[in-house]
Amino acid sequence: MGKAIPILQLKRRPVQEPTEADPSEFPYLKRDLIRVLGTLAYRNRAVQDRIRQCGGVQVVMGHCVIDERNPYLREHAVFTLRNLLEQNVENQGVVREMKPLRGFDADGILRDIAES
Repeated sequence: MGKAIPILQLKRRPVQEPTEADPSEFPYLKRDLIRVLGTLAYRNRAVQDRIRQCGGVQVVMGHCVIDERNPYLREHAVFTLRNLLEQNVENQGVVREMKPLRGFDADGILRDIAES
């Protein structure tokens, strides 16, 4: 037979220290994660309950806002919220028990509820 000839020689690269993640490296990440949650929760009671147990209903509601770096985040969050609440009285109760922290006064100024 003969000696084995290596097909590929790998060069060792120096190990780089981990750096802080740049948000621009993960465009649309929040939107896509919310979207995945909505897909998983669709008519799946076990997933709906697990998301509630982890505090996910409140997190999804917190993403019902416009985010210029995540187009359509609000729309996906609303759709996910719909899937979390569908035929799930416990999840609906979480939303029902939430109280607003801020509101608009008579002059249209956003204030903390305690100030009003």
